[in-house]
Amino acid sequence: MSIDSRLSALEARGLIRSVGRPGEDEFLFRHTLFQETAYRSLLRGERVELHRSVANILERALAGDEESVAPILAYHFEQAGDDLQALRYFTLAAKAAAKVYANQEAIEHYQHAIRLALRVAPEPETLIELYTGCGRLHELMGDFDGAIRVYDAMQARSEALGFAILGIKARVARDTLFSSPSTVSDPHNALANAKSTLELARAIGDEEAEARSLWNLMLAGFFTGDEEASREYGEQALTIARRLGDKQLQAFILNDLSRSNLFFEGRQKRGMELLNRAIDLWKELDNLPMLADSLNGQAMFAAYSGEYEEALDLSGKALAMSTEIDNPWGKSYSQYIMTVAYWDRGDYTSTMRVGDEALHWARVAGFAVPQVHARALQAWALWDLGRYDQARDLVREAVDSARNSLPSWLPLALAVQVMIGLSRSQATGETAFDELNAIISNPDREVFPVAEVYARLAEANHSLSTRDYQRALEVSDEMVSMQSRLNFRNFRVDALMARGQALRSLGQSDLARVALEEARQVSESTGAGRTLWRILYRLSAWADADGLPQASELRGQARAALEPIVDMLKDEWRESFLATPDASAVWAG
Repeated sequence: MSIDSRLSALEARGLIRSVGRPGEDEFLFRHTLFQETAYRSLLRGERVELHRSVANILERALAGDEESVAPILAYHFEQAGDDLQALRYFTLAAKAAAKVYANQEAIEHYQHAIRLALRVAPEPETLIELYTGCGRLHELMGDFDGAIRVYDAMQARSEALGFAILGIKARVARDTLFSSPSTVSDPHNALANAKSTLELARAIGDEEAEARSLWNLMLAGFFTGDEEASREYGEQALTIARRLGDKQLQAFILNDLSRSNLFFEGRQKRGMELLNRAIDLWKELDNLPMLADSLNGQAMFAAYSGEYEEALDLSGKALAMSTEIDNPWGKSYSQYIMTVAYWDRGDYTSTMRVGDEALHWARVAGFAVPQVHARALQAWALWDLGRYDQARDLVREAVDSARNSLPSWLPLALAVQVMIGLSRSQATGETAFDELNAIISNPDREVFPVAEVYARLAEANHSLSTRDYQRALEVSDEMVSMQSRLNFRNFRVDALMARGQALRSLGQSDLARVALEEARQVSESTGAGRTLWRILYRLSAWADADGLPQASELRGQARAALEPIVDMLKDEWRESFLATPDASAVWAG
């Protein structure tokens, strides 16, 4: 019996009704119970034939547009017993869902495709595509445990089937995961594992796996503090990726290799060139998650350079993109950079609001860096606002996060803990300084450059608090020099303020004023409201002590610089802020 005659019989019995437009044959069951009963009444052979007929009709009708109904085609072909066609369409359905960032749906399709692939005679290339596609989606969702399970299953399957290349690809994927700054980051083990994987890839002559292993070595080297080796591995990986013509791999390597250049002396131009090329490739590949990541890389460098308007503009674009595709990593990264910019501008309300968002999405994505840096900056902001207990609690969380997931950033969190502790004459400041000093005194230390800047600032402030003014001067001079080499300006002001205080205490008042005037210029040019009013207040206090006529004018300027900061604060923060000694003195005029 044909499909048309079956439909006519069902319609005559009142079980289905026509819902199609004129010339279209489209029907619905009048009740789902009718549908279920009718389906169960069919013999298995009849069901198979009906599913095959439906699949073939849809495939012919939608030739060239199968992607739009790939899940339906996959279902009908599977029910018809055609596993190869079902595999084809489940794979297509997974890719289509991933393309529109329906990641959970894509994962389910990939899982179904993997089961089918293992049921038919599997090809290594097919399994590699399915397992790595599924694992990558788990990573994008911040489900790193899920990704590890996928890669472990991939490794186990390679051993069961005797596919060496499948096992190597599983190792590569795992190494990438452990080399990255996530909450499962383990760069030391990743470094050792990636070296082993590299040997295996070279032994079987797989250049793609070789390039990815070198990329992993670049990442692991970067996060274990071996920047020179990191760059060397990255350049080797990039050469192979170009030879292979693999644009996506090139873009990944360019994006991460830029970091090994941007934050190191004399390499900023090279770093920005690499990042711009990565952005061009992401646009060409229409890869929005990674395009947002590279834009955030540009934004971060702008923030460290004191270009806060540019940093907020770039991170704002990246945030809009990440929100559109619901990418938690991108949402965290964007708002983490905004936290850096708002903090130094003295916009503490935005620092806390955006920082909270950055931390929320960092937890969802398993992104470790904001859980250290954004927390530390929020703690510093609370300290500035006179919320000392909250600041102490939050910086402790930053220290714990660094210990657990990101050791190369531990000096940053400890440095903030030192400065908060010193400001209140607390023992925690000394304890944190002892640990920090042990790290930065180690010639084999593994410290990210930004964390090194924080560490030096903490050392300068500690030296001032212990009245070792000569050491404070030496360290602040080192900071100024370091930041000039790195093109960092966001902490140049703090270094110059420490230098000025040390020189003043050493009796070199003229040089001290020169240091503070330079700090004032940098603060005004970058819009660093956090420090500008403090500089003006200190200059006014010195002028007053030295009997200089500009003291009154400087006090007025300090008050004018403080007013916009106060205006942006909510009532409880305004009250505690204006109760801090310096803010109180400036506000009183």
